[in-house]
Amino acid sequence: MTRQQWLVLLVEKLNPLFEAAGWPLPPCFLDTGKIDGLTTAHYKEGTWYVTVTDTLDTKIDAAEALIHNLVFRATPHGETGQRLLMTLIGYGSTRPDGNKLAWGLKRLVKAMPPYPPQMTRAGWLTRLVDELRPLFEEAGHPLPAIKASPGWVSPGYPRSGMYQEAMGECYVFIWPQLSHSLDAAFALVKELPRCAVDVFGPDHTIREVATRIGLDDGEPTAALKFLLNHIIADLGPYPEN
Repeated sequence: MTRQQWLVLLVEKLNPLFEAAGWPLPPCFLDTGKIDGLTTAHYKEGTWYVTVTDTLDTKIDAAEALIHNLVFRATPHGETGQRLLMTLIGYGSTRPDGNKLAWGLKRLVKAMPPYPPQMTRAGWLTRLVDELRPLFEEAGHPLPAIKASPGWVSPGYPRSGMYQEAMGECYVFIWPQLSHSLDAAFALVKELPRCAVDVFGPDHTIREVATRIGLDDGEPTAALKFLLNHIIADLGPYPEN
């Protein structure tokens, strides 16, 4: 789950509160990013685009920031409507309060999944490896412990993915200049068959494993692309360097 998906889930759970007050939430596109302040929003073609700052790391802080913004999106009648809506949903003066917000924001958030941590490239690659482990188990060659990150074995080496092994771990380095999610995923998955067999293992066995997971002469098949696209949709885009 990405932070964006977490915010969407929260809004789905909050909307009944706004509907009960007579002001259902309008269509909102939610995201996180670098902004001045806690939240910002702009209106375009019938949709509110709401951004929550990426500096928040706890779910109650993210929820409080978001609901404060949503009050302004739900009430098109200015300050009077906003004050009325805040009264109807039990909102505090400037921040939700667990004893005043009728629907129990803190209790709701407590039951939700953790607010996802800010994703780094190394974290994104590591989560991708974990998502691909069942693929290698089915191929009969489970992946060992792997550390994946942007980097290179030698500066300027013209490859998008590199590998080396030490003390039972496989280190996979992805060319730092890659920025597209699928490019990074392809570069990683091409190196994993060597990790699954052995970096210096028999080439024919490495090729067999590559074929079993969906690589055809080093290129991903349609089935593997389909799988990677769905994993990326859940992980979110490859983070900026």
